[in-house]
Amino acid sequence: MWKGYKLKIVLDKKSNEIVIMGNKNGLEYLANCCTRIIGKTDPSGHMHFMEGFENLAPDSIPAVVCYSDNDDDYKIKSDK
Repeated sequence: MWKGYKLKIVLDKKSNEIVIMGNKNGLEYLANCCTRIIGKTDPSGHMHFMEGFENLAPDSIPAVVCYSDNDDDYKIKSDK
C-alpha cells in the first residue's frame, strides 16, 4: 500500500528543530497514520516511527505520535 514512500525525521541541531521530511507518498502515509489514531484512547492511539519498523529512512530519529484529548497533557509542567 505504501510502496515508494519516503519519510525521514531528523533533529537540526543548528536550529534546534525537528524536521519531518517526506515525498508525496511519505507525507500521505504520515497523515493516514495520524488520522487512524484520532479518538483512540486505548493503546492503539499511538504510532511508533523508527528505522527498525521499516517506516522511516535510515539515520532518522525514532518518534511516537500520540492522540490525547486530556487537557492536562498540554499544560506546562513545573519543576516543583
